[in-house]
Amino acid sequence: MWNDGFFLIWQHILNLYHQDQENGLKLIPKISGDHVRLNSYSQMRVDLAAQILSATMSTVLEQFGPQEASQTASFCRMMDHFFDCLNVRNLEEHTRKQKPYLAPYTDVNDNRFHFLENEFLVYFDNWKHSTINRPGEFTTNARAKMFISWQTHEGQKITVYSLIEAVKFLLQEGMEYVLSEKFCQDPCEEYFGVQRSLGRRCDNPDSQIFGYNDNAIRIQRHISSNTGNTRGRHRDNSTKWCDITDDKLERRKRK
Repeated sequence: MWNDGFFLIWQHILNLYHQDQENGLKLIPKISGDHVRLNSYSQMRVDLAAQILSATMSTVLEQFGPQEASQTASFCRMMDHFFDCLNVRNLEEHTRKQKPYLAPYTDVNDNRFHFLENEFLVYFDNWKHSTINRPGEFTTNARAKMFISWQTHEGQKITVYSLIEAVKFLLQEGMEYVLSEKFCQDPCEEYFGVQRSLGRRCDNPDSQIFGYNDNAIRIQRHISSNTGNTRGRHRDNSTKWCDITDDKLERRKRK
């Protein structure tokens, strides 16, 4: 991709990862081989994308990356703020992580609304105009590859305006605060992910099979999924299958 004279390429992040592997003190400790050696499955994992498009990655690229990686760093920072605005999950996380964008929404004039409308969306609009007005004989397809897909761009606009209107409406109706993660579709994705895993090779279940799987999920609902791209993030990690012990129960003594 290309924006205002600078390229946004995966190689910037890949080079930074390899440099970090050679250092004794890690600058991006959360980034592993799974983040940079992607396959058809890992490309859909939201947790990997969120750790790549983070404020930490942006800061390290700005301070230790080459000058030509400045737009890649800006893109990471914009997406990190955007993710934070949409993933407000409790009342204390913003204090613990020192990230003000994770604070609960309590005011209809919240500064994050201004950021989303006048900084985040404007950033992508300016990016789009820079590709359209870039000098040179580029085909329509070539110019489209310099920018994110039009579906993603439209989805961003719908998400931003929907979030702002929904939060303002709830606050005006008397809600004390709003946690934006409650609008997240991860629970829905997780449910159908478990349905697919229970179905195995049966990718076209009838109503009876779907209902049978639904009963199994209902029985196991207190144990979150450890598969799929959502990874049960909205629940406590202590409820995952991998944390269930196999230790034998103490034998009950007869009286």
